[in-house]
Amino acid sequence: MKLFGSGRDQPVLRASVLSDRGRAHAHNEDACLADLDRGLFAVADGVGGQPAGDVAAQVTVKHLPGLIDQALSHQRDDPSAAIAQAIVDLSDAVQDEARATPELSGMASTVVMVLVTGDVAYVAHVGDSRAYLARDQQLYRLTDDHSLAAELVQSGVITAEEANSHPFAHSITQAIGLPNTPHPSVQQLELEPEDRLLLCSDGLTDMVAEADIGALLTAGGDINATSQSLIDAANAAGGKDNISVVVVDYTAF
Repeated sequence: MKLFGSGRDQPVLRASVLSDRGRAHAHNEDACLADLDRGLFAVADGVGGQPAGDVAAQVTVKHLPGLIDQALSHQRDDPSAAIAQAIVDLSDAVQDEARATPELSGMASTVVMVLVTGDVAYVAHVGDSRAYLARDQQLYRLTDDHSLAAELVQSGVITAEEANSHPFAHSITQAIGLPNTPHPSVQQLELEPEDRLLLCSDGLTDMVAEADIGALLTAGGDINATSQSLIDAANAAGGKDNISVVVVDYTAF
């Protein structure tokens, strides 16, 4: 799906959204959001081992836009704080839907999102879905996984390379919908012309090395072709999980 947003003398955002169930799963438990009117983009990944992961991801992206609007209306002068509050409220909303339907009890999801306002991007996440920036032929990882393996990296027990294959690599410490209140990571990024942002589920990052992701993002060409190349690369490497990508191009005038 290719989307366009434009306005005279305003930044232009272009987005491509693709989600694939991969080669190993019968169902897709990821969900994506691309709202150009708001400049809001997200990927949610239903937590494995929890019931109704697909529902949790869908509920997450359904409620996110309204909660972002609500939080910004109260904290317009501090978008980072507003986004953090919206994500806490989002977790409550997923829990409310789970309580209303017994078979959904315990459902949970990751979320990674970006809100673009003018030339500023606010990036936030809970869990192990990731955000990247491609700029000047370089790839920059914008998020650190909320996982036990990532905590071991931060404490110096293991290296970042060891974390990828560590038994705790997918033992996430935070998720949307779990009883414990999430503590989302939020950062502010000043965008530059021709920046490209990637939001993705771990079905991509588990299968494709970051160097290869960077090469595909910076290869140029059509944004839809870029998204498809990322999905194809993950499936070619085994496609062991659902794969979702939201690629966003930023052009300033």
